[in-house]
Amino acid sequence: MEYRVPVHGSVRVENTSYGEESDEHVYVVSVESEIPFDCTCPSWQYNNPDNGCKHMLAVENKPAVLQAASEVRE
Repeated sequence: MEYRVPVHGSVRVENTSYGEESDEHVYVVSVESEIPFDCTCPSWQYNNPDNGCKHMLAVENKPAVLQAASEVRE
């Protein structure tokens, strides 16, 4: 997985294990107060699993990414 924080409160997650097709596997995880609460992936949108989707769990396990997404930018 590759993580980017394009704007406050969101993390762009790309599953790079798909190689050249990885751009088709990019989702945005929303974060508030270092807690992921939403994802644009189909699993979260349609199934809304109790413990979050794999993208939310991946972001949750990256403290530096969570902190960067939660920081207020001016």
